[in-house]
Amino acid sequence: MSTVGQLLLSLEQKLDKTDSQGYADILDDEKRYWLDQAADRFVKQRYTGNNFQKKAFEQNQKRVDDLRVAINTSVIPGVVNTDYRNAYSIPLPVDYRYLLKIEVEIQYIDCNDVETTMWKTPKQIEHDDIYAIADDPFNKPTVDNPKFIMEQNSIVMFAGEGEVINARITYIKLFRKLQLGLINVDGSVDIYAAPTTDYIELAVDVHEEVVDIAVKMILENIESQRYQTNSVENTQTE
Repeated sequence: MSTVGQLLLSLEQKLDKTDSQGYADILDDEKRYWLDQAADRFVKQRYTGNNFQKKAFEQNQKRVDDLRVAINTSVIPGVVNTDYRNAYSIPLPVDYRYLLKIEVEIQYIDCNDVETTMWKTPKQIEHDDIYAIADDPFNKPTVDNPKFIMEQNSIVMFAGEGEVINARITYIKLFRKLQLGLINVDGSVDIYAAPTTDYIELAVDVHEEVVDIAVKMILENIESQRYQTNSVENTQTE
């Protein structure tokens, strides 16, 4: 992995054209900020397909490798949700960003009156459909056909008469920020390792792509004449 120090050095070399010191007044904390912003943009572009190749996640091997280090899987217990009928809540992991897939372990009484468990892949539905399909014999949530919605920081699961025991969630995770002491929405402050050991949580072979995006964003922000040339070059590389 590239350490923060290595990333900053690469950013400085590309921004200052090695020794010109043309942007020497940009502080390290500002450079960390732009590296964080670049990593965020990199993930969004690769996940959605809004990129030069017009390929979203898992549409080709490059996209798989771009985000493979950012993928995580967690098994999370379900808890009874009192706001909906026959529903269970699956709290999202604290580092959750984008959902890739989900399986749920459902406990139920089978036709032989025996308590049984099985894993099923639920279907995501719209909020408008929660009550509309509740009494629909062909579409209502069942043990064999569980459904879910996403609400605030949880997944709300419907499995008919089944009890949702666990959920296995695979997702793209949020990154630790490189910028020191950043205050989060909930008021917490991120704490990081020393610059010699910390790194961007992406595959090492895409770190330079992130640096290139950061350079472009800095040049755009300060309205540099180099911005147009740098933008053209970035559209031709991946």
